[in-house]
Amino acid sequence: MLEVITVMAITLMLASLAAASGNKMRARGALDDNQATIIRAFESARTRSFSGVGTTSHGVHLSSEEVVLFSGSAYSPTDPSNHTYLLSPSVTLSSTVATIIFERITGKPTATSTITLLHGSGETRIAQIKETGSINYAP
Repeated sequence: MLEVITVMAITLMLASLAAASGNKMRARGALDDNQATIIRAFESARTRSFSGVGTTSHGVHLSSEEVVLFSGSAYSPTDPSNHTYLLSPSVTLSSTVATIIFERITGKPTATSTITLLHGSGETRIAQIKETGSINYAP
């Protein structure tokens, strides 16, 4: 009987360790996916502006639930040409600036920003939009 209880206790401990490890992996995956989405949106907006696509500026608008890539000198949520990317509900986004527009031809941003992604597990990812328009991030 004692052997059965010992085996059950060890099994429960191993199962709880595996569950904790799985949760941490899911948190990292959600953060990495959202960070990649944000970086792609900013790189796309900067490249489009720098290349003169559509002879206009391009920008990115951030909210707690989505990232929107748009054309023009101002963000309009009803513009049908917007490209919207949804963020994971398990990740909270905060940014020092909600909308950044990249100047046509120069690709310089209208503002710098630090974007923080926080998972409920406490893990974070940070991306920064610099004065030159470059995007720095830490995995």
